[in-house]
Amino acid sequence: MRKGFRNWTPRGRTRRNSPRRAPVQHETVEQTHGIRLLQALGGRVFVSGTKRSRGQYCPSCHAFVPNTDHGTHQTPGIPDVEAFLPRRNGQPGTPWVLLKWEAKRPAVRDLVTRAIVTPAGRLTAEQKEYKTLCDLAEVYHVGGDIDALIAWLIEHEFVRSDSVPHYRLPQPAEAQREGR
Repeated sequence: MRKGFRNWTPRGRTRRNSPRRAPVQHETVEQTHGIRLLQALGGRVFVSGTKRSRGQYCPSCHAFVPNTDHGTHQTPGIPDVEAFLPRRNGQPGTPWVLLKWEAKRPAVRDLVTRAIVTPAGRLTAEQKEYKTLCDLAEVYHVGGDIDALIAWLIEHEFVRSDSVPHYRLPQPAEAQREGR
């Protein structure tokens, strides 16, 4: 074996005793999966945040000028996604349901022990206030990763639990405390 290739894995070099972690799922990827799910259910989806360009080329000297402003320029607390979901047959109320979803990255777990290595994203103070106002106005608001969104969809009968993979199903509170 050549020198330096002793700790080689298909994903690259690792330390010999480093914990095996699940790949990190970024918030934008999590949000994209949720948007596709809501659209597959027949929902009309609106995204609040925008992606800024990395920069542009100068018209006179053709040099790349990077953009240093990467903010979304939206009011703090406003959720990432708003969706209008069509009610299913037999559900009482108006023909559409308004759902606001603040996408957060999921927790990263150790692949062997299943212990949480990196906690999931949390709501900011402004997002918590917005969620409280939504609850008072009887507007549905979900804050969390795609598992939280799926749990809400199952709870409100937009998705059947037998049509969801077992690892996406909501876990009982006892199992969550044990780190499963």
